[in-house]
Amino acid sequence: KEISVEVLNGARALSAAAKSRTLGTAEFTAQIHAQENKVDALTDTLLLSVRHTMIHPVDPDDLRDIAEGLDTVMATIDHYSWRMEAYQLAPTPAMDRMIDMISEMAAQLARLFDSLNSNDFPGVDAGYLILSGLEKKADLVFHEGVKSLHSGGERCYTVEDEVLAILEDCTDRCKESGQLVAVMLERNR
Repeated sequence: KEISVEVLNGARALSAAAKSRTLGTAEFTAQIHAQENKVDALTDTLLLSVRHTMIHPVDPDDLRDIAEGLDTVMATIDHYSWRMEAYQLAPTPAMDRMIDMISEMAAQLARLFDSLNSNDFPGVDAGYLILSGLEKKADLVFHEGVKSLHSGGERCYTVEDEVLAILEDCTDRCKESGQLVAVMLERNR
C-alpha cells in the first residue's frame, strides 16, 4: 500500500508538471528522480522483510512481484521525465492525455490496495477491471498519438514516438500491477 501511494504521488507530480509546463525542466526531473529513489527504497525494504520472514499470509513471490511491478511503474515515469528533459520536449496532446490516464491508474492502484486491506475482494476485482479498461483506452490514445505525429506522411521514428511509447508502457505496467494483485488474491482465497 505504501509503495502504491508513493507511485500515486509520482504520477500526480507528473500530471501537475505537464499542466504547469514544468515537465522537461531539470528541476522537475530531479524531483521525479528523487521520488523514484523513494519508491526504490520502499521496495527494497519490503523485499528484505519478505526474505527475512518465515511465515507469510500470501506467497512471498507474489509480494515480490507486486512490489517490483509498482516500482517499475515509477521507474517508467522517471524514464519519461528524463527523456523529456534530455530531448527538450513539451508534451503533445496525446502525451497529456496519457499522463492523465497514468495518474488515474495510479489512483486506482492505491484504491485496489485499500480494497485488499479491507478484505473487499469484489472491490479488488472491480478495481482490476477498471485498470484494464483504462489501459485499453490508453492504447487507443497511443495509436491516435502516433498517427498524429506522422499525419504529414513522415515515415521515420522520432523521439516523440519514443517518449509516447514510454507512457504507453507505463499504462501497461499499471494494469499488470493490478493484475498481480488480483491473481495473488485468487491464489490465496
